[in-house]
Formats: sequence, structure tokens, C-alpha cells
Amino acid sequence: MGLGPYRLPPAFASMPADEQIFILTNLDREAYGSTMLTGLNAEVSAAAYSEGVYYETDPGVNEGSTPYGWHSGPAVWAGWFVNAPAAYFAWVYDDGYGSPNGDCPEPTSTGCWGHRHVLVGDGSVVPGVEWVMGAAAGLSAEGRQGYAALLVSARPGEPPSYYYTWAQAVAEGAGTNDYDPGVPVLAEPTTASPSKTAGPGHVVLSLGFKSHRLVIGAGNELDGVRAKLRLFWKTASCPPAGGRRCRRTRVTHRSLLLHAPSTTATIRWPRRGEQVRVQLITAPFSHEGRRFPAAKVEATIHGHGA
Repeated sequence: MGLGPYRLPPAFASMPADEQIFILTNLDREAYGSTMLTGLNAEVSAAAYSEGVYYETDPGVNEGSTPYGWHSGPAVWAGWFVNAPAAYFAWVYDDGYGSPNGDCPEPTSTGCWGHRHVLVGDGSVVPGVEWVMGAAAGLSAEGRQGYAALLVSARPGEPPSYYYTWAQAVAEGAGTNDYDPGVPVLAEPTTASPSKTAGPGHVVLSLGFKSHRLVIGAGNELDGVRAKLRLFWKTASCPPAGGRRCRRTRVTHRSLLLHAPSTTATIRWPRRGEQVRVQLITAPFSHEGRRFPAAKVEATIHGHGA
């Protein structure tokens, strides 16, 4: 369908079913350009269970309003699935003719893709209406596992309260954007006093990294990505004509792995008028079947003193 991969929070598999349904719904709504849902409301989630899961039916559809005073909107129910993502897949991606959707006995039936429309498209996109979501999972009166989701319109003049929001889901790692290479950030270089081990006129330059792992997407840290450390020496200005020659730019390369929180390089500290440009460049790498180009950061050290 032309969609890129979705990012799920790392803890998605152990999250409650209502939060899983909410995250998957908003991922699709964002991808398809529908109005986003702000969050889950406790009263509406309770109604999704008591009016839907318990009775094995779409919650509140024929009621006109829920017992909690909300104006009832579109709703869905599914039973006998192994988990909430499986039920969600049936609602949104297996809802046409030949699917388990009992409202779609013929290819032209009006109920075909109706569950998808409720969660992602037609039935839940009404201009000027703020939809509040509830979702639930549990056993029905007959002891069978079921799942339900309910959208209701917000009470006029009363801001809805939420116990789980899309902002929380995003902070935990949810998103529709494709993976993007993160960029490690160089910390300010620090130096030690000249030492015997460094040799005469040299100091140890410690290069620390604020992010010592390469971050892919939202919080996915990658170990073992190889990077190249490049040091460029350069004089800030040349002497007048007839004087000594300009110092040539000297470039050194060192290879390192980004799983190390810092690395040290022994170099001569730049004198006045000199500068050292430090670049950290990752090698191109692959992750989850995608190829990423090099990422690069740099910092400049200016010389002081004689």
C-alpha cells in the first residue's frame, strides 16, 4: 500500500491490549492522513468492555449514548483472536469479501471494510468533532476472549481526560517515519598535561562522545558501528610573502568502534594560529534490511599559546 515500516515501542509486546490497539490505530491514522486521536479515556475504555467485549458485540453502536454521558460514535468488536494486534489486523487489513467480517457476505456489501473505516477512515473522520477513544480486552459473558474499541465525541465544553496519550506512545518509540540514521555528537575535547608517555611537546587529547552509540529512529541504539576519526591540522593564516612557507594541512585517520564511550588520541596540541578539525564519520551500514549512508559530526580545536 506504499507505506513505510511502522516503529513500535520496544515494550510493545508486553503492553496492555488497550494501549496496543490505540497505538496501532494512530499509526495508521497518521500514515493515511486521518485526524489523530489524543489518547485513551478510562470511562470510554470501561464502556468498550462492558458494552462490547462482555456482550460480544460492537459497543454502544445502537445505544445513542454510553452510560457515561458521551455521545456514542463508531465502534468495533472482535473475538477469538490470539492477541490484540491480531484482532486489529482483522479489523483494518482483513475486512473485505472472503474475510472473517460477517458484515461482508458479498463483494458489494455495505459492511465490507466497515471496521477499517471506523478506526482509520470514513466513519471516524467528521469535521469539527474531537473523538475520544476507549479500548479493551477480556472475557465475554460466555468466557470467550474478545477485543473492542469505541470512539465517542468529546463532551461540549469539557476537556477529555486521558490515562494514556499519543505523546506518551511517541516518547516510548512509536512512529510512522522510516528509520533515519541518528548522528552521534562530539563532546568538547579535553586535554591532559604533557606526559612522558605522550612524548615531548605532545599532549593526550581525549575525544568523548555525548552519544557513543549510533541512534536509529527513536531510541534504537546500534552497537559495533565502525567509524573513522579524522584529524585535520591547518594554519589559520600564512606569513607575508618571502617568509617561511605555510604549514601544509596534515590529515590523519584512525578507525574505531562506536560502542566505546570515548577514545583517546595522542597529538601535538595546536599552537597559536593553528587549528585541528576533528571529524567522526561512520562507515555505511545495514540495519533491518535497510542500507544507511555515512553520518558525520565534527568539532574544531583552536590553538593557544606560543
